[in-house]
Amino acid sequence: MTALPSLAPAQSRNDTALGILCLCAGIGLFAVQDLILKLLSSAYPLSEAMVLRGLTALPLLMLLAWRDGGLGTLITPQVLRMIGRGGVVVLVFGAC
Repeated sequence: MTALPSLAPAQSRNDTALGILCLCAGIGLFAVQDLILKLLSSAYPLSEAMVLRGLTALPLLMLLAWRDGGLGTLITPQVLRMIGRGGVVVLVFGAC
């Protein structure tokens, strides 16, 4: 059994602070996204507002994936499972 490498105390504090900052930013972005969706849903049907939200987020997500090692990092050996999961999501949201 191999021991896990330990982080230096300063590195550990920096990682913890960065994690807290990312968590707070994520919560803030979720609140802003909710506000935008509510504003859009007063002028557009909810499904159309969600499509607009998804199309707006797609370039940002592609940029993050590219920065993380390229779009090839999105390829998974379990393609059929991912397609099945997507199909279930479409069925669930389509039934609502």
